[in-house]
Amino acid sequence: MKAIALALLLTLAASLSIVFVPASANPYMYHKDVSKPAYVKPINITVSSPKENAFYTNGGSITLSFNVTGPDATNLLTKYISTVDYKGDWMQNPEHAYRTKNFEEYTPNDFPFFLEFNFNINDIPEGKHSIVINSTGGGGFADMGTLTWYNFNTASLKTVNFTIDSTIPEVALIHPRNETYESPDVPLDFVLNETLSEVTFSIDGLDNVTLAENTTLTGLSLGTHNVTVYANDMAGNVGASKTLLFAVSEPKRFTISPDAGVVIGLTSMIATGLLIYAKKLRR
Repeated sequence: MKAIALALLLTLAASLSIVFVPASANPYMYHKDVSKPAYVKPINITVSSPKENAFYTNGGSITLSFNVTGPDATNLLTKYISTVDYKGDWMQNPEHAYRTKNFEEYTPNDFPFFLEFNFNINDIPEGKHSIVINSTGGGGFADMGTLTWYNFNTASLKTVNFTIDSTIPEVALIHPRNETYESPDVPLDFVLNETLSEVTFSIDGLDNVTLAENTTLTGLSLGTHNVTVYANDMAGNVGASKTLLFAVSEPKRFTISPDAGVVIGLTSMIATGLLIYAKKLRR
């Protein structure tokens, strides 16, 4: 008779998708708490936002989006999520995302197998951060041979790392300087205050050109020019140097005037005469 009652109870539980069976609902079975069997898939937490190791600029705000799936195995007759919490490293206490009701006053929906969450979190300080999501749950299965109901509890956690960066990168131009260069090739040297994803420059208002390091502007035409260096950091903040003006001119050439030629010629003749005179004296 007990075996028939057990079979009827298990059939009813499976057909109604009941996710939790307290002891009072099944007086004909033995009950035993055990560790989660190795074959049972653990509670799974999947985070869609923030992205792992991503950078955010939204003034210290992010959207925390994730879902939780309870423990799972083909032989489980109950499988459920009991609690879900999350805590950022800048937070003093965890936030409760989900809590079950009292185990004696429940409906099947009070012990869900799948949950989704979306939270807007504000006032996060600048810098690197992590959020830890923790979930507890459990499940149950039966042994028909011993008329025993086995119940287990389990927990899982998920950590996601990200960075809040709302600071504009700084770019300082070292060269060129605000002066005239007697060469069409002018150095372009700059200094940055942080690690960047991209550095570009624009000369004379033309399209930006990507830079990997300090370089030389070559083949510049004669006249006045201007150059600006732009910096994009990993979070998407864009900074710019001051626009610097400089000029390129022809190199100065050393020329000898006619008067200078006469002086040089006379100097040469005098030196030659003195040399001849000196030789005659030695004889």
